[in-house]
Amino acid sequence: MDHQFPARASAVWISTAALMSSDEESIRTVARTAHEAGTPWVLDPVAVGAGASGYDDFVRSLLEFRPAAIRGNASELIALAGGEATGTGVETTVDSSEAVAGFAARIGTVVAVSGPVDYISDGQRTVEVPGGDVRLTQVTGAGCALGSLTAAVIFAASTSGCGDRSVCPGRRRAIR
Repeated sequence: MDHQFPARASAVWISTAALMSSDEESIRTVARTAHEAGTPWVLDPVAVGAGASGYDDFVRSLLEFRPAAIRGNASELIALAGGEATGTGVETTVDSSEAVAGFAARIGTVVAVSGPVDYISDGQRTVEVPGGDVRLTQVTGAGCALGSLTAAVIFAASTSGCGDRSVCPGRRRAIR
């Protein structure tokens, strides 16, 4: 693994599912390198809160490296925020945009949750994106695609004058 890649990249997406083929230290090194280089990176906390406390602790430790955004389903984000999800996996929904905004404000980054209605917040402003489809829960890789797309959008926003840590009010249509 090229640990210097994050320093040269325009943006990085880190899916914690990478632990299936990489070790914790390699993933931490990528997050640390991106952080130190000022490369915006996206955390995709796959299956955090599913019952493996050691894994959950590792995923939470990545927050130290200040991701530009965190993208996940509601159960993952609820667990990452320290709460207990009322459902499991992609079936869980966030009851309000306040939960997403509160988590974003507390950790100082953009948080995006996907579901029947997606919420994207930087802690001060929250964008509601209707039109989610339950069929996406049946497509392997849909969350991964959203995570990598989020990294691309974060990069595009950082080069267009929006800043890499804000929801761009004039660009909501581009996110839909």
